[in-house]
Amino acid sequence: MLKKAGVLFFLLFIEGAALMAVEMMGAKFLAPFFGNSLYVWTAVLAFTTLGLTLGYYYGGKLSIKSQKEKILISIFFVASLLVALMPFSSSWLISLSSSLGLMYGICISSLLLISPLMFCFGLVGPISVSASANEVNSIGKTAGRTYFISTFGGILSTFFFGFYAIPTLGLSLSAWITASALAGVPILFLLFRGLNKNDITVSSIQESTVENKPQKVDRKKATQYSPKFNRNIFLFAIVEGFVVMAIEIFAARMIAPYFGSSLYVWGAVIGITLTGLALGYYIGGLLGDKFNTGL
Repeated sequence: MLKKAGVLFFLLFIEGAALMAVEMMGAKFLAPFFGNSLYVWTAVLAFTTLGLTLGYYYGGKLSIKSQKEKILISIFFVASLLVALMPFSSSWLISLSSSLGLMYGICISSLLLISPLMFCFGLVGPISVSASANEVNSIGKTAGRTYFISTFGGILSTFFFGFYAIPTLGLSLSAWITASALAGVPILFLLFRGLNKNDITVSSIQESTVENKPQKVDRKKATQYSPKFNRNIFLFAIVEGFVVMAIEIFAARMIAPYFGSSLYVWGAVIGITLTGLALGYYIGGLLGDKFNTGL
């Protein structure tokens, strides 16, 4: 089922949209206790990134599993429950750490409220890339397209929740809208499975037959297409991530003297940041396949 592009794109779009909705709501849940300062947004961004980082890492490990569809359904189901509970759990979680002082309170609250959800969202990308990649030579394009769709959903969600839903509808309704969208993914998967039960059964039998059938391995070809592990890549990735977050925070502070530090300002900054990242993911994927130099 995950091989169908439309299904996978829908899944990634919802994941990206929910990710940014949770980030925006997380900052607003913290605001009554800690204000709407740079410290709050810095902690929200940092622990959003922490959760995604761990999710990306463990998502890579899960991506080698055979039952990717069941794993993704479980992730979306758990995420929908956690988001639905945010209006009820946020005050309790934040009150636990509010007595620790401003800095520690903001950091612990952000960690407890946001990071578990971001971990769930981070799992989705690597599993989706693995499920949709057909061959090694197209991994760059597949990864670029995957993160483009997810980030595009995040762009629309940022402007929708930052400029309309949260200020107009409130946090509770915004959380339930997000939870409903996430819960809709496993529901649609199960309905789709029921409508195509025969196709899935045949497909599963064929996959099982192929997996159990001994296959000859062309060692020369395997060596040719085997990706080389190079620790230098980590340096590029660390610097890139550091600079992206720094630019995002700098931009918000530069705009603040003219427009303040409201949700609208942060929504615009984050939305524009995501727009640039989305284009970079897509074009970077194409360039990665074209200029595969194995750094």
